[in-house]
Amino acid sequence: MANNPQTEIKPDSVKVYQAEEKSFTLSPNSYDIGEYLKLLKIQPHQKINITLKEGNYSWNENYCTPEFTTIKMVGEKYKNGGKQNVVTIIINQKNTKIYEGKEYAVNSKLHVNFNSFFSICGIDIIEKINDSREKYPSSEGIGVFNLIGCPGSSPVFCLIFGQFEISSSPFINVQGNNIRGNIVLNYSHFKKIHLLLKKK
Repeated sequence: MANNPQTEIKPDSVKVYQAEEKSFTLSPNSYDIGEYLKLLKIQPHQKINITLKEGNYSWNENYCTPEFTTIKMVGEKYKNGGKQNVVTIIINQKNTKIYEGKEYAVNSKLHVNFNSFFSICGIDIIEKINDSREKYPSSEGIGVFNLIGCPGSSPVFCLIFGQFEISSSPFINVQGNNIRGNIVLNYSHFKKIHLLLKKK
C-alpha cells in the first residue's frame, strides 16, 4: 500500500497510434501490483508498458484486464535467461469465496480478459499461498493467473525470462467451457514446492 495514496498516476510517456500507448515506472514499497493496475484505470484498446525497478513487490489484490488491451510488465535490467533478474514479485495472501454456506479457496490475482494480452518478462515470482483448502467448484478464479475467454476469443498470457516458485495448484487456469487460451512460456524455470492432490 502507498504511504500517500494517489487518485491518478501519470504515465512516463504517451504515444497515440491506432491504439493509445502509455509507459509507467513503478518502484518497490509503493503499491501492491494488483492495486497499482487498478489505479492506472486502463481502458479497452490501450497498450500499457510497466517497468518495475529493482527490488521486491507484493501481488495480493486481484485485477481483471479490460477487453482488447495489451499490458506488458518488465523487470529492470533483465537479461536473457532470467538467471540474473533483479525484480521479484511475492504472492502470499489467501482468499476465499462462500458458496452455499461453505468456504472455498479462490486465490486469483489476475484475470486476462477476452482478446487481451498480458506478459511478465524478466521478473521472478515466488508464490507462497500454499492453500490446501478445497477449490471453488467452478473454474472461476481458481488459478493464481486466469484466462477468461468465450468462443472465438483468444486471451494470451506470457511468462518470459523468469524463475517461478509455485505452491498453488492450479497456478494458471483457463476459465470457461470450450475456451481457447494461449499460454506462452519462454525461457521460464519452474520450481514446484507443493502439489495439492484431490482425494477420490
